[in-house]
Amino acid sequence: MKRKVFTTLISAAMLISAVGCSSGGQSNNSSTPGASGSTAPAATAAAKGDVKLRFSWWGGQSRHDYTLKLIEMYEQQHPNVKIDAEYSGFDDYWKKLAPQAAANQLPDIIQMDISYLSQYGGKDQLEDLNQFTKSGVIDTSAMAEAAVKTGELNGKLYGMPTGVNATGTIFDEDMLKKAGVNLDPTKWTWTDLGQIAQTMKGQGKIMDHMRYDVFFPYYLRTQGQHYFNNDGTALGYTDNKYFIDFWTQYKKWYDAGYMDTLDKVALSKGTPEENPVALGTGFMTMAWSNQFIPLQAAAKKPLAIGGLPGPNTKDGLYMKPSMLLSISKSSKQKRRSR
Repeated sequence: MKRKVFTTLISAAMLISAVGCSSGGQSNNSSTPGASGSTAPAATAAAKGDVKLRFSWWGGQSRHDYTLKLIEMYEQQHPNVKIDAEYSGFDDYWKKLAPQAAANQLPDIIQMDISYLSQYGGKDQLEDLNQFTKSGVIDTSAMAEAAVKTGELNGKLYGMPTGVNATGTIFDEDMLKKAGVNLDPTKWTWTDLGQIAQTMKGQGKIMDHMRYDVFFPYYLRTQGQHYFNNDGTALGYTDNKYFIDFWTQYKKWYDAGYMDTLDKVALSKGTPEENPVALGTGFMTMAWSNQFIPLQAAAKKPLAIGGLPGPNTKDGLYMKPSMLLSISKSSKQKRRSR
């Protein structure tokens, strides 16, 4: 009897990593029982030994569309498999996942972010995928070993990376040029950004907020410092000057109205469609490079992408998995017979 591992869906899902990858998502917190939209309970499929899976992810509309299409294709090839799709925006996604984990009811297939890998993998809530890569069920022969290892924690492979990305600047070049701003994102500085923001504020345009957990650590690395020490038990810098300098500058920009107010930001679901650049009210956002495609799609106009402000930009950048796909430890369908 042939054995079939449900990691084939993970392998297929990796095909969409180049399209619609963003840390935003649709704000309706949709839960779609299968790509077909069927609302039949699981019991109706049990009689023929059929299988139901839950697949959760975050993302923008483009990712939702492509993932639902992927699910539909998979179900066509495997008629006895029905997949419940659970998707939402980035922030809402983790708010939903935490109580599911506490109740030992995590979805079978989980889109995972590297910043949450230790939280879920370290608590033994994710399956070790090494058994599947070593047996060849998940084919990693075309992947760089270093890329695969980004999903490892303490020697266990808790997530399969679907691609790599880096932080950058996504901006409306036409908007800037009309305001008389010629941005060269290969050699600009934080001072340049402040001057550009001041000019664009005069045009009624703002820049998107910078996530503190991404861009303060980036700034530290450009200064030869680190957010945490090597074992993660303490801060990686001892001089408070770096903290004071970065956040004094940030507060200056905020007070000058170069960004949306925080109460407005708090109401946002973080979707590409809500980004000021997509709405036409903003000229720039600092984001992961894989957010470019969905943001441009949401903006419905050409955008440009470049580097972050310097100096020492190269020292501050690093490659990370754009996202990971994991199998929950509690899944009863990690392996099935066919």
